[in-house]
Formats: sequence, C-alpha cells, structure tokens
Amino acid sequence: MRRPESGGTHLGSFFRDLANVHLAMHDAYNIIQWKYEPFYVAFTATSQTARSAAPDLAALTAGYRLLLPLIDNAISSASPEEKSSYESLKKNLEDLYVESVAKISDGEARKNSVAIGEEVAKLYQIVRNESFTPIPYKVSTERGQFRFEEGDVGDDEDWAGTKPYGICNLEAASGGVRQKPFSPTDLKKATYLRDYEYTRCIGRKDDENGIPTKGPGCKVVASEEDLKFFYAMDISGHTVANQIVKRVVEHLNSSFPEALRLFAGANLAMADATISSWKTRQRVNHWRPFTAIRNGLSDKSLPGATQEPDWISRSQDVPNFPEFFSGNVTIMGAPIAWIAKALSENSKSKGNGYDVSNLNGKPLTFRFEGVYKKNGVEIPVAQEFTDLKKMNEANARSRVLSGDHFPESTKVALAFADRMGRKTYELKFLRPYSKDSVLQVDAQGLIKRCQ
Repeated sequence: MRRPESGGTHLGSFFRDLANVHLAMHDAYNIIQWKYEPFYVAFTATSQTARSAAPDLAALTAGYRLLLPLIDNAISSASPEEKSSYESLKKNLEDLYVESVAKISDGEARKNSVAIGEEVAKLYQIVRNESFTPIPYKVSTERGQFRFEEGDVGDDEDWAGTKPYGICNLEAASGGVRQKPFSPTDLKKATYLRDYEYTRCIGRKDDENGIPTKGPGCKVVASEEDLKFFYAMDISGHTVANQIVKRVVEHLNSSFPEALRLFAGANLAMADATISSWKTRQRVNHWRPFTAIRNGLSDKSLPGATQEPDWISRSQDVPNFPEFFSGNVTIMGAPIAWIAKALSENSKSKGNGYDVSNLNGKPLTFRFEGVYKKNGVEIPVAQEFTDLKKMNEANARSRVLSGDHFPESTKVALAFADRMGRKTYELKFLRPYSKDSVLQVDAQGLIKRCQ
C-alpha cells in the first residue's frame, strides 16, 4: 500500500496493516493444522465443528479479506497515474483467490476453509480498528525541537497512540533509548556539534551536474564513491524488509506454514519496533537537519557551528515528523533482527543468523541497484551483501548521506531495532506447536496479548 505522503494508507496504520495480514494468515492456517502456535486466534466457531478444511485456503482467505479493503482505500485516493496499477493489483488478487478456491474439490472442505479464513480476518479487523488513539505532534518554536516547515501537515500524528501487538511494555523493551525532550541545552554538547557539522557537509544537495558541493567551512565533502553508494542504497525500509523475508523463504525452500511464520514474525517485529520508535519521536521531539541548519542557530547557541539559510539536503525532502531516531533504519532493522534469530536456530543456517554467506549450503546475496547521474550521464550503481547486519549499517549510512538524519540518530536506531527484533523473537511468539504449548485463550478463542 502507498504511504500517506502520497495520500494513501495512513502511516499510523500502515505497519499495523502489514502485520495484521501476515499474522491472520498464519493463524488461519495453524488453527486447522497446528504446526506453529497461533498469535491471536486459537479457534473460531467453524474450526471447532469442521470435520474437514484446507489450511492453505483458510490462510489465503484471511489475507484476501484483509487486503481487499486496503487496496480499495488506495484506489479511492490514488492519482490518475497510480489508479490503474492498483486496479490491476486488485484484479490479479481476485483472480488468484478464485483460482485457489477452485482447486479444493471437496465442497465441504472448501466451505469450511473459506468460513474459517473469513472469521479470522474479521477478528483481526476488529483489532486493527481498535488500535488507535490519535496524539498530535507537539509543534514548538523552541530551539532544538521539531517544527513543521511551510506547507507540511501532521500526517503521522497518530503513531504515538497506536497499541503494540506483542511487546506490551515498549519502554522497558527498548532499554536505554533517550526519552526526554530535546532542549536548547543539548545543543551545547560536543556530540551534537560533531553531528550537525557532519550532516551539514556530507548530506548537502549536489549541484546540477551531480557533483558534491562544499559548504562554507566544511572539512568533509561527499566523494563520488559516497554518491554511488547512496544512489544504490536509496531504499524504503518496509519494502526491503519483506523482500528480504521473501528471498530467505525461497532460498530455504520453506514450506507454506514455515513461510507464513517467517512473514508473520518479521512484520510483528517491524510493527512493534516502529510503534515504539514513533512514541519516542513524540517525547524527544527533535528537529530535522533541514530546520536546524537553515534557521536554528542564528543566536550562536552552538559555538563552532555554521548556519546556512539556503541549505537543502541531498534527498531534497523534509520529512514531516521529528528526527530522533531514524524510522527507516528501525523499520528495516527490527524484522531483520527477528529473521536473524530465526535463522540462528534453523538447521539449514550456520553462524549467528546475520551471516547468510552459507545459508542452506550456498550464499544468499542481496543486491541493491540504482542510478547515479553525473554530468548528464546515467551510471548504474549497485551494492551487494551476504551479511544482514552490514546491510542494516549500510542503510543507516545512506540516511546520513541523504541529509535526513544526524549520525547519532541512525546509530541509536541500529541498536534499538536489533534489540526490539530480538526481544520480539525471544518472547516465543509463533513457536513450533507441541503438547507442552500453553496459551491463555478466552471463550471466543482469542489469545491474550496486548489488546
């Protein structure tokens, strides 16, 4: 689904929707054939009485019923150029579902499977609808604190009021991440001066020929290698995270229930880590580099820093939410940490789970491609990784080269995402089902979580 800046699904529900779809599919499969413990739905009215059902079709039905309204929402707010692609996506999804239903020749099994999938989807839709309490961003004129730039609106305001999925105490789980508001006194710290000057110089907009420009007083400037790296790694964390899971599933030749579990776990980690990240943004309320460098230091409150009233970042974008800490790094890093933990316990994996150079007896290589335009010539660029941790670190570096973040913000995000992803896995959600499995289930078949 589209992100809110282009008018589609609101960011406050975006990652929750991704987790909803994958967790519902996982549950719908596993309440019929208990290979892994379900996350939220342990049984439904139909699953208790059905004598036959196809778990694959139940899972596909749950995903289908949750995806359709999301696609319809995207179509209703899409630009004319985008509308046809969403309509095509919807048609492909409908055709695939009809084909999947037709494959089940047993009429009773088909009916039961569809009913179970729809029941699970309905329960997850209720969870989704009850998960928000909008909390507007604090817009301050105080030095060091976030403010909207001209024309901005608070599209992302209700992240801070979003309920977590699995980690009920997000603050305790995040451990050690700054929670107090950023204030003018923080500007006097040497770390902030270092970060300010580095982002100002390394993340500034290139000239019309794609050549890095040197700002006044800058001791560092982006190199051509930096730009080749940046244009290869100019990625969106949520898209890449699910592509990574898909590649892992294919590389391991995972069964359908194994694949459902990997997607569900990764998206669960991504949702809770991102919710916690946005809650922290609300509290810290740190201004963006664009605001700080352009007009934040006219009173010389940061000795040694250079103010540039016309400064523009390399990305030429000003995200409309506070800066600390990097959402992109968190969004990509948490699901990768969850996957790494899962791989570390997989018999087909070797090492700590991050190193995928010998996964299932062969390397799994992730390649990112882009185009660097220099002097009117388009130069193909690429970065390759067989280590998931190094890939995360590369993504963090690209956020500073973009001019969207200060280095400390990406450093904290790396550590935070890794901790949250591992913590989500260690809570033993979605673990293999056994006779010793104990779940707290109410009379409606719902497992007690953080709702």
